[in-house]
Amino acid sequence: MTEVRGGGDLVKRVVSENPEIGATERSLARATGLISMAESTRRRVAENSLEKGDVLATARFAALQALTSPSSASPFRPEGPVESTIEFHFSERSIEVIVELVAPRGRSPQTAVLSAATVALLSIYDMCKAIDRSMVIGPVTLSDA
Repeated sequence: MTEVRGGGDLVKRVVSENPEIGATERSLARATGLISMAESTRRRVAENSLEKGDVLATARFAALQALTSPSSASPFRPEGPVESTIEFHFSERSIEVIVELVAPRGRSPQTAVLSAATVALLSIYDMCKAIDRSMVIGPVTLSDA
């Protein structure tokens, strides 16, 4: 099930066949990534005024696909019940993406969140490259959840 929260955040929930999976039986991973760009580009993304469409919605969708699609680039994608959050934060000349994933204990969600954060940043780059060739992606890191 996919939910849209306030501010346009997409949250993907795969409902478990075993609803008794508790918090102690889950593993949480968080990745953060940054894309630096011209202030005018960042402003146009924030204002959703690019001709190509809604950059952040596209980046969210791409990251969500990287987390949950069977054809994901990450062979280590967690299977079973997951909950993910994808957020974007703006500074003067950059956009930060934060991807969190809660998966059943015993699964390793770190590779999945790193892949999803990178895919989101690549999507932003792809949609903005016509107006800003100065963009730089990175770093993309695991952080404490």
